[in-house]
Amino acid sequence: MGRIVDNSEAKAWVVANRMKPDEVSVQCFPLYSLLLAMNQLEVDFFSLDVEGDELRVLQTIPFDKVDIKMMTIEYIHTVGKERGLKNFVEPKGYDSILQMSRWDWGVNDIIVRKKGLKHWP
Repeated sequence: MGRIVDNSEAKAWVVANRMKPDEVSVQCFPLYSLLLAMNQLEVDFFSLDVEGDELRVLQTIPFDKVDIKMMTIEYIHTVGKERGLKNFVEPKGYDSILQMSRWDWGVNDIIVRKKGLKHWP
């Protein structure tokens, strides 16, 4: 069983938006383990949205062993929150190419592309 994610920012967002908490327990495995099991260490596109723990998930990926060409990474809209994600992936060989937000800040994503990627696949 994976560890329990307890993200205070996500919980605060639920409270601030007067929503009813809807917590679910799920079994988790590292992405690398799943890719190894499928004998697939090359990924064209990876979308990561785990309600506030995106950086912690990214920190578990051995980027020297997995070739992920493009990623979209959701983040909670707080001033500078996307900077931490960019600071992590850029030294891993990625360029930040786009930052998107929905009009009400309910959706916030950055899209990153592997440096040197000239065409889509």
